[in-house]
Amino acid sequence: MTYFLAMKRSFLNDFSRLDKNLQKRIITSISELEKNPGEQRGDTIKKLIHHDKLWRYRIGDYRMIYAFYPRREVIQLLGIAPRGEVYERFNYHPDSPAYENYSALVEQALDPDEETPLEWVDYLQKLEKAEQTDQSQTLPYRLSKKQLLEWYIPEEFHILLGQCETEDQLMNCEIPQSVIFKIMGHIYPSSIETVSQEPNYVLKKPEDLEKYAKGDLKEFLLLLDADQERFVDFSLSGPTLVKGGPGSGKSTVALYRVRKLAEKKLINGDMPRILFTTYTNTLVEFSRQLLDRLMEDLPVELNISTVDRLAMEIVTQLEGNPIIVEKLDLRYALIGAKTFYQNISAQDLDKKFIQTVLNDIPEDYLWDEFNWVLDGMMVPNLAAYLRVDRSGRGIKFDQKTRMAIWRIYEYINKYLSELGKITWGGLRKKALRYVHNGQWENKGNQKYDYVLIDEAQDLTPAALSLCVELCKSPTGLFLTADASQSLYNRGFVWKNVHQSLRVTGRTRILKRNYRTTRQITVAASDIIKNFGAGDEEVLAQTYVHVGQKPTYYSAKNEQDMYIWLAEAISKAAQELHLPLGSAAILTTTNELAKEIALQLTTLGLDTKYMTGKDLDLESPKVKSLTIHSCKGLEFPIVGIPFLEEGILPRKLNDSNDDLLKHLQHERRKLYVACTRAMRRLVITGREEYKSQFLKDLSFDRWKIE
Repeated sequence: MTYFLAMKRSFLNDFSRLDKNLQKRIITSISELEKNPGEQRGDTIKKLIHHDKLWRYRIGDYRMIYAFYPRREVIQLLGIAPRGEVYERFNYHPDSPAYENYSALVEQALDPDEETPLEWVDYLQKLEKAEQTDQSQTLPYRLSKKQLLEWYIPEEFHILLGQCETEDQLMNCEIPQSVIFKIMGHIYPSSIETVSQEPNYVLKKPEDLEKYAKGDLKEFLLLLDADQERFVDFSLSGPTLVKGGPGSGKSTVALYRVRKLAEKKLINGDMPRILFTTYTNTLVEFSRQLLDRLMEDLPVELNISTVDRLAMEIVTQLEGNPIIVEKLDLRYALIGAKTFYQNISAQDLDKKFIQTVLNDIPEDYLWDEFNWVLDGMMVPNLAAYLRVDRSGRGIKFDQKTRMAIWRIYEYINKYLSELGKITWGGLRKKALRYVHNGQWENKGNQKYDYVLIDEAQDLTPAALSLCVELCKSPTGLFLTADASQSLYNRGFVWKNVHQSLRVTGRTRILKRNYRTTRQITVAASDIIKNFGAGDEEVLAQTYVHVGQKPTYYSAKNEQDMYIWLAEAISKAAQELHLPLGSAAILTTTNELAKEIALQLTTLGLDTKYMTGKDLDLESPKVKSLTIHSCKGLEFPIVGIPFLEEGILPRKLNDSNDDLLKHLQHERRKLYVACTRAMRRLVITGREEYKSQFLKDLSFDRWKIE
């Protein structure tokens, strides 16, 4: 019998810093270990004293520490180093009177299926406070060209790295983040406390370790816990929905389900056609790398794409390359509408009212109405628009206003059509129509056996309907979603989106949070809990990581806010021994994100404004981006400035039920921003404009400065 291999990131770092001959010996040893990891072999393989699941493998002067879980048939590779070093890092002192109790905590903390014990949480928090060090300290040794070559660090970075004398200089070196993390892992091997909080990765073949060390292999799949594993197999005849809070592994379950569905189809002798959709191009590329690894031994036709890319391909095949409108086109279209409705007689009261609507409603709000209501909800005509439920849009429209909006919508579409251009919302509707009426299939295309939709809560009904129509049968549908993280759709019911989306009885919830610390997640949950803004079932999570409370600072003025934010981000990076590029500043608009990047850079914190399309996670600079652009992403350090009335929440002059739903949406926006943070969260705003959300926070869960 061959057992399943898992490993910690620290084990990868340990392996990568060894010489090549020793690496080959370790690969051979792991291959032997796979066959029978739970059997003592003389002095070569022994169970550690006072441990039930931890073992050590002797390889010359080195010791490889691993855990073995017979019930899961999993071997968990934890670390490898010279005997004295690895035992010290793992606090292995079996002769100590307290070690037996300590060893039980360690094993529970390492177990992939166990919640982190509270005693271990308390221990880690005390340790974190005691171990904060100054990044200005000198590196243990200078980084030589020979050393960097052995670690497979690209030569283009050798000169810069060779000049680094302190940890601070290394952290701020103008090189990719992944290179800095790799070097830090080699210089400062991880302790058992760090190892216990690291995710578990799947090692498909021991030989992959050598590929990783050389840089030929970038990513590994995450190991599923017991609940996630069950949900991969759950209700293979859909439609099936898996819900879960941020960091719960919904996307990982979706990736593994791709393989499970392919295997099911292949057993029957059929070649499976599978579509996997996710939210952004960044996530598509990340998913593609992992699925390439997961599916490399299976013959399958697999398409990994965003819904917008699918819509573009469908429409292109049917009528040629569509030209998507740019922001300037929309601005000119609106100017044209205003000009048209100004040049009318004073007696035409209906058109005069349209002119008033054009002047009173903000441009961005109008585009949002067109994209997410009229196009997104596939509203076919004025009569349907007069009936449609717009709950949560913030500004309540009476019948007269809706008629005016529809006239403006018709004018804009005619204007864009004459330019030969189309909006993304219009493109999705057109693609849906081509698939629904059979024209796409008449071109020789085939529908998919299975369609998996990741982060479904933020797709418009039109986009979701397109995904449903691309599937041969509703039984092949699988969705992941979290209503608490929805930034766009507000309160729709799945079956109302499409008649095939009936998930009652085929829904499961993931509870464990692998991304964010307990302190950040619990504090962030107060923002939406008990306000009808999130899914209460999903908010009840268990946690793997622990850390400091999030911090809030009430600034005297805008300059004071920027100064504090720059210092807070720098301090967090130093305490966590992370490069500044690990931090992201999140805000509500692109204009604010640009201004924040400018102000922080002026203060000496090198910050770059990025959009979702040009996001460079490897950049050594702090990232400044909108909350919408960061969906599905995570950052070790997150800063949120301008938590202020009028910005977050955005101000609306409305006192009816729509205002309540608008505030629920704004709460979700803040919650999403907070839960992008993995280790540190800092929030600030000007005292003069305090956000109403502050009064709902439990300040015993926040550090107030």
